[in-house]
Amino acid sequence: MIPPEQISAILLANLKSQAESSWRAATKDAAEMAGLEVLTILNEPTAAAIAYKMEHFSEKPKKVLVFDLGGDSDSKPKRENARRMIRRLQTYCEKAKSQLSSAMHATISVDGLAQGHDFHEVFSRTKFEELNKTLFRQTIEVVDKALEGAKLKKKDIDDILLVGGSTRIPKIKEMLSKHFNNKTLSHSVHPDIAVAYGAAIQAALLNGKKVNQLMVVIPKNTKIPHRATESFRTSFKNQDFMRISVYQGDDAIAANNNLLGTFELSDIPPSKSGKESVDVTMEIDKMGILQVTAMCRSTQETQSLIVQSNKDRLSEAEKQKISNSIRKSKVTQKYDGFPDNKSSDDESTGGISSDDEPIKKPQSFKNQSAGLSESSSDSETDDLEEW
Repeated sequence: MIPPEQISAILLANLKSQAESSWRAATKDAAEMAGLEVLTILNEPTAAAIAYKMEHFSEKPKKVLVFDLGGDSDSKPKRENARRMIRRLQTYCEKAKSQLSSAMHATISVDGLAQGHDFHEVFSRTKFEELNKTLFRQTIEVVDKALEGAKLKKKDIDDILLVGGSTRIPKIKEMLSKHFNNKTLSHSVHPDIAVAYGAAIQAALLNGKKVNQLMVVIPKNTKIPHRATESFRTSFKNQDFMRISVYQGDDAIAANNNLLGTFELSDIPPSKSGKESVDVTMEIDKMGILQVTAMCRSTQETQSLIVQSNKDRLSEAEKQKISNSIRKSKVTQKYDGFPDNKSSDDESTGGISSDDEPIKKPQSFKNQSAGLSESSSDSETDDLEEW
């Protein structure tokens, strides 16, 4: 015999599936009526997971638990059927809840809540946690059910992503972390925008746009000299070249890092998408000079880019300015000791700087140039020592 609880579970699961299908269809219809082309319907936790992936690039697959706790459509029917007084009170309670995430007390003050009555109450975080402890425990129970459904154990989870404004509640974070043996929770993706961020990425992918994601070849703090190689495949049919852009930085989005250089590997044999492979090798020597080489496996054709270390180096404009300052200093030293009332003929003989400006007071100009020259000389010496 099948116990009543199991029968109820089967029925509820079927009803839930039907409700979700109906909700998805209604969402799709609403978007199309608004003039939008619907490519797919994405669950919020899935969208958040996509956002997490963009912020945490890793070659190794990870199991990430998305803990989504925020206001959604569950409370909408209640609000629609509630009286105006209750709706107003809910709004102020929501503000107080947010305040209690960073403060120990919050004040709820509603003028004219009921006819002839104002509402004023000071609420503590302790009281808030006491009133909601049952709801908080239920969220942890949902997590356990999700793990059970995925046939995973708590130790299998690599990271926990928080999504939704209510995940800011300190007690929620404390209980969740403790439930996973004091595991650190991920705050890398903003809980309020994680879903929208992931949905935008998915939309770009479905639209055929390439997501500008960084592929890490040489990680930060790697000891030098070092050499590493990554392989790439052609991404479309008859692709005969590949453009490689080299960046320096920690951000998962390539455009948010420092572009070191770009080059192209041409003469790739046209073929099906993904058939041709290109090996990109990065080699950095003990002087900090980076050489990037791309090689087509089938033809052995190569192309390279050399990136000089720019750490603490002077720009061409800065070096020219220092050179001019040194020349000015030499001219000033030549006329050092001459009185200010020197004849105009003598002044015109050697009193012109490299910028073609008359030197009116050689002594004061000398002092200024010497200061620049001394500072510049130190900079040059440091640069030479490093290289």
